Amino acid sequence: KSDTTVQSDKVNLANTERLMKLKKRHMMRVFDESILVFMNIKITTIEGMARDIQWLYQDSRVLCEFHRKCQWEINVVIANSSLITPFWRLSFDIPSYVNFTIKISSEPFNKFLFIRNFQDEMVNYDLVLLKDNDQRIIGFPWGSFVERRENAVVSGPLRQDANEAMT
Repeated sequence: KSDTTVQSDKVNLANTERLMKLKKRHMMRVFDESILVFMNIKITTIEGMARDIQWLYQDSRVLCEFHRKCQWEINVVIANSSLITPFWRLSFDIPSYVNFTIKISSEPFNKFLFIRNFQDEMVNYDLVLLKDNDQRIIGFPWGSFVERRENAVVSGPLRQDANEAMT
């Protein structure tokens, strides 16, 4: 073989080994803990709805790759009944482990009241995540977060600054 071919083979082998290590590290991060995720979505426009559904699709798929058992319960508050049909049309490919409870209301709502409906079910899960829709799982180091929580009863990522935390 020529020097160029040998060098190319070494680079390909190094890249393959690096990819195998990354894949192995990723596979090791599947947690035995089950997780139940609660989230509220307030829908007022079709544009906002499309973004929220896209984020939900992405975040639910990424998060559920980390856990052997994963369930999402989503409280969808739709401001106008004319948005129900577009909601179902846009959410047709959401995974089956994501469940929706839909309410039509333009009034403010308490996002914690929804969770009360699932109190008895929470005991069947190791982890419970209260997720705000604007806090993305994609790009968040979820594996590291779960590994570092140790035996904490309550743990959560903090917002970036005091102003963001107060909103």
